[in-house]
Amino acid sequence: MSLSPKSSILNPTKGFTLIELIIAAAIASLFFIIISRTLATMISSRNRVNSNQNVQKLVDQTLLTMTQQSRWAATISSTATSLSFTTDTQNISYSLSGTNLVRTTSQTQGAALPTTENLNPPNFSVTQFSVTNRSADTNRPSYEILLTISHKPNQPGAPTLTYSNHTALTLRNKFPGAT
Repeated sequence: MSLSPKSSILNPTKGFTLIELIIAAAIASLFFIIISRTLATMISSRNRVNSNQNVQKLVDQTLLTMTQQSRWAATISSTATSLSFTTDTQNISYSLSGTNLVRTTSQTQGAALPTTENLNPPNFSVTQFSVTNRSADTNRPSYEILLTISHKPNQPGAPTLTYSNHTALTLRNKFPGAT
């Protein structure tokens, strides 16, 4: 193999110049920056949607649990910020304590001590819990429960998320003419 001036190994006109390499690196860097910012925005949006869904799920699940537990209650009573009812086996009370929604449960029979449970996960706060008696008929008590929960994500600069929902509650074991 002889090396001639036309050989591609020694021909200075073939290959990339330093300027071309710098321009290619700059274009690749810009492309990488655009892709990384887009990816960061997508991840941030996904986290925000997940946080919002968590707040909604907490409110909806709490209201569903209250409704299911109290539907077949023998007695029910309320104040502006609490709901209490008695089933065959338990006395259950939901109340607002500061920014925490608290459930207190005790057995109707026996001397077991009541258990109190904070229903708020960390970084969640109840901003509104109200119970309104909507019934004119004492034979069929009906209540409206409003629950608003706020969540401050751990992400810097993330906005506080707030979700509010309400439900109607009517006792099912009391029918007109029932004792």
